[in-house]
Amino acid sequence: MNESLLVENAKEHSLVAQRRVYDAVACAGGPLKVALDGRLMLNARQARSRYDIYLAEQKKERAKETATVKEAAQKRKLAAVELKEAKAKKRKLVQESSSAVSDLEKHIAELQKIVGHQ
Repeated sequence: MNESLLVENAKEHSLVAQRRVYDAVACAGGPLKVALDGRLMLNARQARSRYDIYLAEQKKERAKETATVKEAAQKRKLAAVELKEAKAKKRKLVQESSSAVSDLEKHIAELQKIVGHQ
């Protein structure tokens, strides 16, 4: 097989299949000496259905990968929302605790004034 016939984006299994055909034809003594028996004819008839099955499997794999990617994106989105809520809750708790501490310090100061004046 000539390297000039190779297509740059040909898949590996396509190249292997082409090489097998080339070797089989060469072993038979050329294209005119290849025996066209029933097995070869049956295999040629079934080639399209095998290819259709292959394409369906590839479509299923791509759909599965797409679903996995969408699921991961959904998880990230939910995690981002949960993170935002947790940060807001933290800010609220810090603010409430700060005001509670401030109120308690004022109360302590008032009590110290009362205790100190007696």
